[in-house]
Amino acid sequence: MSTFTFGFLGLNAAEYIQEALHAVTDSDVANGWDNQISSGGEPTLMYTLAVQHNHLDSTNASTGHELKTAYEGNLGFSTDINASLSWRWGRINTPWYGFNPQHSEYIQLGAPVVAGNRQNGKGELYLWAGANLKYRFYSSLLQGQFRESVVKFSSDEVEKLLAQVWLGATWEFADNFRGSFFYRASSKEFEGPNAHYPVWAGLIISRAY
Repeated sequence: MSTFTFGFLGLNAAEYIQEALHAVTDSDVANGWDNQISSGGEPTLMYTLAVQHNHLDSTNASTGHELKTAYEGNLGFSTDINASLSWRWGRINTPWYGFNPQHSEYIQLGAPVVAGNRQNGKGELYLWAGANLKYRFYSSLLQGQFRESVVKFSSDEVEKLLAQVWLGATWEFADNFRGSFFYRASSKEFEGPNAHYPVWAGLIISRAY
């Protein structure tokens, strides 16, 4: 499987969204946006090449299991090699190779969920979990890209070997419309007294074709 991702670093859009959310929730004003990587905006991209292996697939039953491994290399804003193990359990109507929660760099980067065949008129409803081990050669999100950034890490300050785990749930609430909630945790990404273990959650609404 190959994937091409294109986007922008350092846009002000995230700042505006965060300011609006903080205003609605009466939270403290967020600071530091001028210090983000590539502040003001810069195009970025990543190419991914992966090999996947299916080890368990019982999705023809009303309640199915999936277990697969994936080995991949990334070249771009994250340049790395990694291996992952992922699992799904529940009412699954889509093929095992179309669901790729291992593709994540703080946001979900997996290939879109392909359309499936509803079983007895019922949509998908399943739990998913997994783990990933990565050796990262370079991260533009920490070390910067082509534009000068006020705050960035040197190669010696960035952790090369990273581990990540995740847990999520997906519900097909309408024909080929799915909502997914996930929770992810990672090992430390840089060295120093302010280093911590990143933990984040997200909600994804997707439409399959």
